[in-house]
Amino acid sequence: MVWFKVDDKLHGDRRARRAGVAAMGLWALAGAWASDQLTDGFVPEWVPASLGATAEMAARLVTAGLWIETTDAENDETGWQFTPWAPDQPLRADVLADREANNKRQQMKRIPGLVAAIKKRDGDRCRYCGIKGNHTDRRGPTGLTYDHVDPTGPSSVDNCVTSCRSCNSKKARRTPDQAGMTLLPEPRRGQPRRRQSAAQNPSRAEPRYVPGSELSTDQGSPGVTPGRVGLGSGAVPSAASDAQTSSPDHEEAPTTQRLTLAELADYRAPTTTPAPPPGRLTTGKSFADLVVVPGSAPLEAEGDVVTNDSGGETSR
Repeated sequence: MVWFKVDDKLHGDRRARRAGVAAMGLWALAGAWASDQLTDGFVPEWVPASLGATAEMAARLVTAGLWIETTDAENDETGWQFTPWAPDQPLRADVLADREANNKRQQMKRIPGLVAAIKKRDGDRCRYCGIKGNHTDRRGPTGLTYDHVDPTGPSSVDNCVTSCRSCNSKKARRTPDQAGMTLLPEPRRGQPRRRQSAAQNPSRAEPRYVPGSELSTDQGSPGVTPGRVGLGSGAVPSAASDAQTSSPDHEEAPTTQRLTLAELADYRAPTTTPAPPPGRLTTGKSFADLVVVPGSAPLEAEGDVVTNDSGGETSR
């Protein structure tokens, strides 16, 4: 549908006041007819009478300077011409080109997978200015549409690109070269960033306390997180920890224990003592958990004295 546009300041136009209300009624109706028939503002002499107007009304429009008498050379027909018609009103060539472009857009939607392929390739960027837009924006200048690079070419992935509404309007029915525009290269789709595990990146390992290792209370040291104490995975273990980690593969490593800063205040590092014989129990004064030396017999706790099944006792 083509609209006949009327300026909202027409009521104060000197020519409109000179023509009068009756003649301006003919002007508005004849303008709507010319827009519908795509005559570029030409009004044949029989049209005013068909609209219920008189020859006097047409003459008043001529006198006011809104119409001029002329002849349509293409159809050899006399009548009147709006002055001016363009650029306020659309020309026939522009209307027909817009209709053709709209038909091509509708054709694109009917081709299976075409729009999806263009979106996947171009993303949410205009291929002419590079601005980021939105495919659901139907009004704004940055709303994304689809444009035929060669307006006379087919509706294909190679000839259709994503374009913002502003660039699409600027380019109109021309090639990028004709419009003085540049078609940007296809955007590169970056590889997704992958999170590294602690094994791949030792600096991500959470600090922990290893029984028998030296404690570090320096919260600014690498590998130590505030609220935790101990060595990071990349720290150098103490001599005591070397002795523990050098055990055969079939032996179980001691279970690690995490300490908070509050627990650290009451903690005293255990002294290095010789390993007890099999069947014996060892414990530190500051640990709630008991560490059983691998290879010892099952234990039972009774009050403050811990016994094993062989009758031996160890004070807790």
